[in-house]
Amino acid sequence: MLQSIIWLLTGRCNLDCKYCYASRFRGLKELSKNECLRIVREAGMLGVDHISFTGGEPFLRDDIFDLIVEAKNFDVYVTAVTNGFTMDEEKVRKLSRLDVFVYLSVDGEKKTHEMVRGKGSWRFVEKAINLFRKFGVEFATVTALNKQNYVEVENLLKFSVDSGASYHCFIPIMPFGKASWLDVLDKKEVLKFLRILENSLEKVEATVDLWCMPFAERFVNSPNVYVDVCRGVNVMDIGVDGSILLCDVLDIILNNIKSKSLEKVWDEYKNHELVKKISNPKLDEQCLLCPARFKCLGGCYARAYSMYGDFNKPDPLCPAVNNRKV
Repeated sequence: MLQSIIWLLTGRCNLDCKYCYASRFRGLKELSKNECLRIVREAGMLGVDHISFTGGEPFLRDDIFDLIVEAKNFDVYVTAVTNGFTMDEEKVRKLSRLDVFVYLSVDGEKKTHEMVRGKGSWRFVEKAINLFRKFGVEFATVTALNKQNYVEVENLLKFSVDSGASYHCFIPIMPFGKASWLDVLDKKEVLKFLRILENSLEKVEATVDLWCMPFAERFVNSPNVYVDVCRGVNVMDIGVDGSILLCDVLDIILNNIKSKSLEKVWDEYKNHELVKKISNPKLDEQCLLCPARFKCLGGCYARAYSMYGDFNKPDPLCPAVNNRKV
């Protein structure tokens, strides 16, 4: 059953972040409002539980609230990712009234954040948080981990808690779009980050969600850390132009929803050879010996494919993997 849709509504953005993987979607022709509304209705009728609107900056689309309202008509849980730049009282009032959960990008302490997202960008984070608190919008803070900010964990958690965020998310930057492997954390840095995180949680009472690090459960022992895994067949990514993507960081297009119903696209998606391959990977020998293998399933297949050209290879960021044996 299709439970969740990750939807890149637009490739447009009002920032020019140093490590943006979605920059490659700029210039693509976006789905029209009517096309988007049709997809939302079909999602509701299919019983989809959750739609995540992302981008780019999804709030640059003038019709985003029309899409949210339509989703809510079907009792779909809606989340949205934002850099905070476009947030004003009118938008935040609507987010509150429509009960939308917001993910706000915070890529480090002020200096580090502005190094990644541009000078002056920090004030929009502060403005957005103040508005969310004023109007009762539930939100989480999200950090894209890079070689500068991964050691700022404790202060980021303190900032998140003090800001009133429900939890804080960490996701390693990916070697796609404007980022390269030279920008991505190496395995030693990932392990150091996880150690710092575990120690920080002994000092700061916070909840953490780790994205695209399914191996982390092996290295972090804390009831306040949740580890997401994305190899299931209950989530589907929709691209800016209606493309159905294997993963939103990979340029692997499986279908397009413009000329097909969501039900038809979903049926073809879950039966696609590549989807079956990533959902039931043939694990590398190193992974087969790992106690976390049943949940991790080899880690992030997009990184493995980028590094080795093989979805079944182990995640190159996993500290337990010996790359010489891959």
